[in-house]
Amino acid sequence: MECLRNARRVNVILLLYRGKCQCLKNRIHTFIHKQNANNNSRFYSKRLPYEVDTNVRQDILLYTNKQRNGMMLSLSVAGVLSSVIFGGWFTYTLLCVRDPAPDPDETRWWKNNIFWRNKNKTALLTIIGLAGFGFSFIGHQVPAHTVKNIWLLAGGQKVRIHTYGPFLSTKEMIVPLSSMTCTVLPEPGEENKDVSFKIKGSRLFYSVECKGDFLQPKLFNSTVGMYRKNFNQ
Repeated sequence: MECLRNARRVNVILLLYRGKCQCLKNRIHTFIHKQNANNNSRFYSKRLPYEVDTNVRQDILLYTNKQRNGMMLSLSVAGVLSSVIFGGWFTYTLLCVRDPAPDPDETRWWKNNIFWRNKNKTALLTIIGLAGFGFSFIGHQVPAHTVKNIWLLAGGQKVRIHTYGPFLSTKEMIVPLSSMTCTVLPEPGEENKDVSFKIKGSRLFYSVECKGDFLQPKLFNSTVGMYRKNFNQ
């Protein structure tokens, strides 16, 4: 009887040992299977080796430029002053136009027009108006289309762009990447060439100066620096 009990105990111990071995074996197989799956996902990823993952989890600063603050301030001040000065000059010159007595022998109506009879002042008015508009346009639009900062927002589908406003104020806009396309991207060896891109709804191009700091160049080239063929659709 004692031998039979010992034999049963040995069988129970062997069964427990086999169960533990089988459990350990299953764990090893599971671990190896997971490792193979991870390796396969690396080698057979949908993303090409040269592509950059743009699906960021938080906002990332791609570009910043603070070297043009003085120049942008000067342009902004010049734009405001030119609007005031040329506007006042234009108004004063216009008020000084006098209506001389018409020529009774002149049958052509445009010859008796007040602006024709004051040809010199009319020419001066035209020059003042064009000059004032030109200086004001440059002083307002150049800073407004010069990029100060570019942020790639979380998710990788939109960017936040900061440009210069009047008197160094900051203008902010959030643009989907599908609504912008890069038109000029420097080639290797063209480090002194600025980047320019266009946004839907804007007739003018935006300039990214090469003197700024490209903090994430690969992300920049894969997002802002991409040329999109379906941009005009």
